[in-house]
Amino acid sequence: MTDPDRLRFELYAGVFALLTDALAISADSDDELERRLSALLRTVETVEPTLRFDLFEKRSNVERTELVARMRGRDIAVTQGWMIPRLREDILAYRARIQALEAVLQRRSA
Repeated sequence: MTDPDRLRFELYAGVFALLTDALAISADSDDELERRLSALLRTVETVEPTLRFDLFEKRSNVERTELVARMRGRDIAVTQGWMIPRLREDILAYRARIQALEAVLQRRSA
């Protein structure tokens, strides 16, 4: 019961239950209770599109974050698996060329 979304849902459901109980106690007749409960339900239902949009936004953010994490993981894998070994090979090749050029320069100056 430590999930904030679950706790928020329980709170909203509890508040709604308290409101309906208060309406049931204060209503003079079943018709009045039905009318007031219908009005309350319409009010709650007007919030639903906003909640759906918020859920859509949260889902979209999660999907974007997941995509970025996946792409970053691929980027790291390419860097570690291909780029770094390739750079090491290139560095070794350039060092060998430098040594060969230095040897030629030494022979010419001698």
